[in-house]
Amino acid sequence: MRRRDFIRLIEENGWEFVREGGEHTIYQKAGRIFSVPRHREISPGVVRSWRRENERTEEA
Repeated sequence: MRRRDFIRLIEENGWEFVREGGEHTIYQKAGRIFSVPRHREISPGVVRSWRRENERTEEA
């Protein structure tokens, strides 16, 4: 998945930008933090990890 599309997806799901790290962009929602690597393409594993984390925030 392209990074631009992934960022749009997480922001549409209520995740808010916190800060830029050295090689990652940090987002937060309901006290949970998720870091997005700064690569042109986001790996399927990162997307899968975010989906699990997003489900946890929806349950809380």
